[in-house]
Amino acid sequence: MLNSGFHKKALDEYPKDGSSRILLLEWRESSTGEVMTLDLRKKGEIYFIVCFYLYGTKRLDMDYSDGELIENIIRNEKVAIMPQGNIGLDGCMCSILFTDGLNSAEYEWWVDPVEEWKPFGEIVEILFKYIQN
Repeated sequence: MLNSGFHKKALDEYPKDGSSRILLLEWRESSTGEVMTLDLRKKGEIYFIVCFYLYGTKRLDMDYSDGELIENIIRNEKVAIMPQGNIGLDGCMCSILFTDGLNSAEYEWWVDPVEEWKPFGEIVEILFKYIQN
């Protein structure tokens, strides 16, 4: 599940800068065991991603339009509670956690989200556009 090991510690220690969390995404690569946690945050009109890797932490600023698109997906898209599952050997496990006040929802999938969870794939594409640069 999300927030295990050093990532939980790093998230707990992240400076309290008045920003609010939009979502957490944890990406676990099966072949290498590499884990990366992305913390999408907003402060005023600024969206940014805090990336937690095994070897450090990095902050990446995000275009306002991409941040708004992600928030629109979160607030307006509909997803199945539990679609048909899939399994595999090589690939990535992805967990995404949404929180708003006392409400929260966490989803986890293997490789690519199934059709009923397509909005999660759209969010991952937007986030990865920033970390791959």
